[in-house]
Amino acid sequence: MERNNERLIFFSDAVIAVAVTLLVLDIRLPVEHAGGLSNAELWAAVVETLPRIYAYALSFLVVSLFWNSHHQKFNLIPRVNGIITALNVAFLLSIGLVPFVTSVIAENGDTVATAMYAALMTALGATLMAIWAYAAATGRVRDDVDTHRRRRIFWLSVGTFVVFLVSIPLAFVNADAAKYFWLLLIPLSLARYATHSRDKTVEESE
Repeated sequence: MERNNERLIFFSDAVIAVAVTLLVLDIRLPVEHAGGLSNAELWAAVVETLPRIYAYALSFLVVSLFWNSHHQKFNLIPRVNGIITALNVAFLLSIGLVPFVTSVIAENGDTVATAMYAALMTALGATLMAIWAYAAATGRVRDDVDTHRRRRIFWLSVGTFVVFLVSIPLAFVNADAAKYFWLLLIPLSLARYATHSRDKTVEESE
């Protein structure tokens, strides 16, 4: 049975918003009472929280990237069926685990934590790729989206997926190198933003 995508998008946005909220709740000073600390002690406590702040910022940016990709795709998939809904549930299931892996990598950024983080992000990328590939193959993408645009959207998702997938084995060689490899997400996100802006401009001019 097919239905409009409004409820799916609303539910997805709600789950993503909760996940992002849980990310920031994990940032706290490693002391029970900060009021009695001297300036030096307070500064030391703040410095100790920097790994958590870094992990929060990283996950916030990555989740934002996936959220933007999710919206871009479902803006072009007006109707969904059970398979797309199931794939979206898998995507949201992975999103719900982001606060957990973020906490792990904040406390221990070595091999296992880095590989675990990358594996979860790989799963997120895979579900979005599957959603778009299935929708395009079954004629559920809007008719005004040409083949070139459909392929461009798909390959941008492939780029994010590949960055995290490659970083999994890389983490077992050098965890820091795997994290630096994630910087490739920056040009990918810029390319996605530029593509989305260009396509939106074209739509408005038509």
